[in-house]
Amino acid sequence: STAINLWPDSTRKRLAMTHPVPGLKDLATNVVLLSKLKGALAISIPNSADIQLEHNVRAILGDDAEKPDWTGPYAQFARWNEESGEVERAQDFSTDVSKDELGKWVNKFVQLRYQSCNESGDVTSSYPLELRIEP
Repeated sequence: STAINLWPDSTRKRLAMTHPVPGLKDLATNVVLLSKLKGALAISIPNSADIQLEHNVRAILGDDAEKPDWTGPYAQFARWNEESGEVERAQDFSTDVSKDELGKWVNKFVQLRYQSCNESGDVTSSYPLELRIEP
């Protein structure tokens, strides 16, 4: 993957776009009807995404992955497996965007992505999924 250096080298933060497009857990279309949405919009992270165990993941909205209009909180990607006694990759991992946040884009298109970030601040974004937000 190609990384784009966005910050001074001393911060070691980089942004790359290598993750596959996110999915929507409860929708079969990219049109989000807020009136039909019961709660937050669940964003599924494909199992094929190359995300390391030590990474945290969040949803972002906006045309620019470097400077998103909205960023969700980071969530830990790995899970502790009691049976094996090991940290494992989370399967069927998801994060969400609140209905209130989506309401800011009513009658507009917005790009949805997810980002992963490691301890050294390296950020990797997914390719975008364009959503149409309807009342």
